[in-house]
Amino acid sequence: MNAPEHGARDDAGFWWRWGVRIAALFVVAFLVAVLAGVSPATIGDVLHERVWQRAKNAYKFTLRSNQLFFAFAITFALQLMLPARREERPLSLGLFQDFWWFFYESVLHSLVVVTFVVWLKGAWDAHLGALTVSIPTAWPAGLRYALIVVVVDLLYWTQHWLHHKVPALWRLHRLHHSQRELNFFSDYRYHVLEYVVRHTVLVIPFLVFRVDAPTIFAIEYVRGWWSRFTHGNIRTNLGPLRYVFVTPQSHRVHHGRAGRWRDCNYGSILSIWDRLFRTQSPHHDVYPATGINEPFPVESTWRFPIPLILPLIQLLACLGPASWRRSGPVLPSQADAPAALAVESGELSLPGVAP
Repeated sequence: MNAPEHGARDDAGFWWRWGVRIAALFVVAFLVAVLAGVSPATIGDVLHERVWQRAKNAYKFTLRSNQLFFAFAITFALQLMLPARREERPLSLGLFQDFWWFFYESVLHSLVVVTFVVWLKGAWDAHLGALTVSIPTAWPAGLRYALIVVVVDLLYWTQHWLHHKVPALWRLHRLHHSQRELNFFSDYRYHVLEYVVRHTVLVIPFLVFRVDAPTIFAIEYVRGWWSRFTHGNIRTNLGPLRYVFVTPQSHRVHHGRAGRWRDCNYGSILSIWDRLFRTQSPHHDVYPATGINEPFPVESTWRFPIPLILPLIQLLACLGPASWRRSGPVLPSQADAPAALAVESGELSLPGVAP
C-alpha cells in the first residue's frame, strides 16, 4: 500500500467560493482606501512604486544572479544523488507551487514588510533613539560580524520558537509547514504577517546596536542561502558539523508531519541554540514525511491557473474560520487514515514506501 496521493477531487464550487472571497477582499481594500481619502491615482502610484518597482528589482537580483542558479544546481544534484525520501521527485508539484511562492513573496515583501520596517525605524528614531548604543569600533571587523551573526541567529531561533508555541502565531506558521515535498523554494512559503512578527523581533536589536545596512544584508544573504539548502530533500546530517550547524536532516525532522517532530530543531543556521535550550532532536538519522496533520488547502494539481491562485487561498485560510481550511479538493484522502498517517509520518514502513 502506498501513501495517499495529494487531493483527488476537483470541486468547481470550491474554486468559485474562493474566487469570490479573494475578489471581495480586493474590492473591500480598495473601498476602504477610497473612503479614507486616498485617491485611485495615489493607489496606482503606491502600487507602481512600492510593489512593481521593488518587486522588479528583487526579481532582477535573484533571477539574474549566478548565485541562484549555482545554488539551485547544487541542491538539485544532491537531491538526485542523495534523496532523503525517494518518492519525492526533484521536479515535484511542491517545487512548482513553491516557485510561485517565490514571486508572491517578492511582491508581499515589497508591499508590506519593507513599508513596515521603514515605519518601525522611523518610530524608533523619533521616540526611542536615546536607547541606541554602538558596538565598539575598536573590535576587529571579523569579531563584530561574528558576534552579530550569533545574535541574529539567536533571534531567529526565538521568533521561530514563538511561532510554534503561541497559537495565534502557529495559525500563520502552519502555512510554511504545509509543504509535503520540501525543496529549494520552500523557504519562500510564508505568511506575510509572519514576516511582520519576525522583523519586529529582528529589527529592534539592529536599531538598538545601530547595525549598518551592508552588514544586515550580508548576514541575511548567508542565512537565506543556507536555508535553501536545508529545505532540500537531501539525505545528509553533515556528520560532526551537525553539532554546530542546522542540516537538511535536522530541519526535515522539524518539518515532520507527526506533531512530536515539530517541537524541536528551531535553529536557522546554528544548532547550538537547540542544544543549549534542550530542543535538539536526538534522532540524527531519521527522515520523516513532512506536512501538517490538520485540515489545510495544499497543492493537488499542475493545471493552470490553480497554482497561481492557491497562495492567495492559503494566505486567507490561515486567518479565516476553520471551514475555510476544511473545504475543497486539495485535502488528502482520509481513506485508510491510521495506516496512511503512520506511513506519512515516517513511523511505519510499508513495502514500496521509502522510510
